[in-house]
Amino acid sequence: MRAVAVRRWLALAALLAVAYGCAPRPVPKTSAVSALPAVWINPRDGSEMVLIPAGRFRMGSATGSPYERPSHEVTLGDYYIGRHEVTNDQFARFLLESKAGRLGEYGLWRERAGPGRGRHPVVRVNWRDDVSAYCKWAGVRLPSEAEWEKAARGNDGRRFPWGDHFQASRCNGAPGGREDTAPVGSYPAGASPYGLLDMSGNVWEWCETSWDAYPDNDLDNPEFGLEEFRIVRGGSWTDTPTNLRTSARHWKLSFNGNTTTGFRVALSPPLPAHPAHPAHPAPADPREASPPAPAASAEPPAPPR
Repeated sequence: MRAVAVRRWLALAALLAVAYGCAPRPVPKTSAVSALPAVWINPRDGSEMVLIPAGRFRMGSATGSPYERPSHEVTLGDYYIGRHEVTNDQFARFLLESKAGRLGEYGLWRERAGPGRGRHPVVRVNWRDDVSAYCKWAGVRLPSEAEWEKAARGNDGRRFPWGDHFQASRCNGAPGGREDTAPVGSYPAGASPYGLLDMSGNVWEWCETSWDAYPDNDLDNPEFGLEEFRIVRGGSWTDTPTNLRTSARHWKLSFNGNTTTGFRVALSPPLPAHPAHPAHPAPADPREASPPAPAASAEPPAPPR
């Protein structure tokens, strides 16, 4: 009888401890507590990488285009993503050190990378060849579509990186933008909840993810799931607020590059230990980064989305 009484007393004590918050709580599988540094500089390409802590967020929109529906919960682990888009200077450094001079739409990227444009986002780079080669060289990858969206909107479902209402002064879009790309980081007031810049406007950004419908979306499209169709996010300097929202999604052909599409990089822990990097900086004029390009052909037409 005494043993029974003791067990009952212990059970009652445990219930009281839980009720008053004294009992230890289980650690969630996606704890926001992390020993990882909040910011990491990639020694390979100089990208400033920001830690996005593990956890859940709402992806998509209940009121956006049919392709953005339904709004649904996604859980992600810790990952890093670039604070800025990859620049002309960084891409020039990649070409110089990797000797991959024929990448970048066979040199067409240089037409948008003249003197004084080193800090502008690199454009006319395609997903299949140019961006993939850059990521391999830099020891990084493209973000998934879900990673991109969480980094842009945080956990509160905001419509734009800075809040729910469009403000032209916070991004390089249309109307109110520069009618051209801007140096990365030119709109600090448009930062996302994690401090990322240019997640709305400037250039569309390639994602790793193939074009497809969200779970529980009954849309049928012959382009869904095909390797050639890759997600782009964020809108560009030519886009209106509809395409500058954090949930807006579009696709482009993976083998095409154009003047409104660039990229930013991502990385999953653990952080790599890169070997010492050759000590020569990118040339001041990115057009000098590799042998002269062949005669430029006509720019491939932009996809219809």
